[in-house]
Amino acid sequence: MKFSLNLKLQTTFYFFFYPLLLLLFVKYVMLINIPKMVFLALIFAIVCFGGKTEIITMCLLGIPLYSTIEIYFTILICMIVYAVKYHKSMKIGLEVLPIVGLFAWEIMHCLCNDYINNASFVFIFPYLFCVLVMFNCAKEVNYTFVIRNYALCTIWMCIIVLGKLVKNTGLNIMNALAQTGRFGYSSIVESEAYFNPNTLGFFCIIAMIGLLQLILAKKGKLTDGILVIILLFFGCLTMSITYYVCLIFMIALFFIAVLKNKKESIKFIIMGLVIIVVSIIALNKFSPTLMNNLMSRVLVDDISNGRVGLFMQYGKYIMSSLLTLFWGTGIAKNCNLVEEYFMTSNMQVPHNGVQEVLVIWGIPGLIIFVVFLGSLILNAKKQLNNPTLLNYIPLIMILFKVQAGQLATSYPTILMFSLAYLSLCNDLKKEVHR
Repeated sequence: MKFSLNLKLQTTFYFFFYPLLLLLFVKYVMLINIPKMVFLALIFAIVCFGGKTEIITMCLLGIPLYSTIEIYFTILICMIVYAVKYHKSMKIGLEVLPIVGLFAWEIMHCLCNDYINNASFVFIFPYLFCVLVMFNCAKEVNYTFVIRNYALCTIWMCIIVLGKLVKNTGLNIMNALAQTGRFGYSSIVESEAYFNPNTLGFFCIIAMIGLLQLILAKKGKLTDGILVIILLFFGCLTMSITYYVCLIFMIALFFIAVLKNKKESIKFIIMGLVIIVVSIIALNKFSPTLMNNLMSRVLVDDISNGRVGLFMQYGKYIMSSLLTLFWGTGIAKNCNLVEEYFMTSNMQVPHNGVQEVLVIWGIPGLIIFVVFLGSLILNAKKQLNNPTLLNYIPLIMILFKVQAGQLATSYPTILMFSLAYLSLCNDLKKEVHR
């Protein structure tokens, strides 16, 4: 009976979700104007007719969809509908205190700076969603369903970007792939459905991690392996050095995770080498221009792409005074105060997650944020007593990536912590090490 109910809920989910994806393609590739309310209505229908898994899945799909839909409205709709449908079983624990602390700390900055905007309020939505997942539905969410739909949605967003390129290069896919601009944005696709290539590449990384978890836990299918190859291909197109570094680190983590099982280790190594070698040969054969573009991204004098200099600048700002170190700027006036200090009008945001938290909220904010992450892990252990390294890989990868990107104010990143939490609560060890 339960299986029948789950199948019905999933069918209803796809009934509304596939039209949503199709309309995104129509809007951003065919350039037919579709009001945002149409997308929000479809999202509302998905969560209204869905169960806990479908509601959580829809909210987490806001990660790859973040530049095409109103992500904060999506999170708000999901949380409100969840609260209405399951209010009798909802509970809140002490782990909510770090979220309350961060929000209160930000409001204090707003009041002292006499400056406030919506960014100071909407930033809290993904944090609250983490709490919702942590305390109410982790064990009841189908992690396999979440991951596969996340992977499919990420691939679809890549297809939309590719579709825009193909359309603007005379419907010639090889010319589109050989464009010198990075996949995600360029002079051709920057106007709408904007994706930072580093961010899009990491979306692919997280999707690959989830699918590889399923494969190693004997929960995967042949289609999961095919999706991994497609994600690997699109990730490489971003020409993101961050993506390449994360990919190598991801492979190392999976190798360590299966090291205890010699058979799985050998299979994983062979599979990885075959995929990499075949991909390189195929790419060089069918699109040597693209291959040259990829190599030119790696063989540069400054492989950090200016991040080291930016790190030094923000380090200087953070240590400029005790007030800056302990108080920060707050979200609302972050850019203004930093630009005033350096007397410039085009200062980039910090490309290091720890620095970003220190700049915005100072040392107290960093401590509260660490407590938030700690509560995430401790609460997950209550759901699954002994998670393995395989369970921890998404969380480790997120923390690794934010050393070269944003953290506290990034909607997709905070939502990824909910995805990492579900991974920590999902039993993957039985099959991998038997």
